[in-house]
Amino acid sequence: MIIDSIDQYTAILAEIDQLKAEIETIYSKNSNYVTDGVEGSSKSIPYAKHNILISGYEVTEDVQAEISKLVKTYKSKIKVLCKARDSIEKALDGIEDAKARVIIRYRYIDGMEWQDIAAKLGHTESMDSVRKYAKRYLEKIS
Repeated sequence: MIIDSIDQYTAILAEIDQLKAEIETIYSKNSNYVTDGVEGSSKSIPYAKHNILISGYEVTEDVQAEISKLVKTYKSKIKVLCKARDSIEKALDGIEDAKARVIIRYRYIDGMEWQDIAAKLGHTESMDSVRKYAKRYLEKIS
């Protein structure tokens, strides 16, 4: 049923963002910030030696293996969620009734309130009529 999948759209987007943020967090929490120094010289005369500070994040091999498995799992979930998002978008694009498509997109994709949707439509209809229009259309196609 299209309404069930459309209802999930914003949750799908939130979960995609959540997983992407978790991937970034995994790397920052499971690594140590380390610094070291090396000696170097300039490319031209007088070739004077000087110290160069280097720094970055170090992850042990065992932790890196666990991180890689977890990141792979998360990326797999993101892929599935993106497919679900795309199928919802495709279903919305298939709605021939332009008014219904706009109302449904505003409500279920953009998360707008019914009164805001009515305002976007130029106040030519009340929020109740907009809500009922969407409800009737979704019942018709279910």
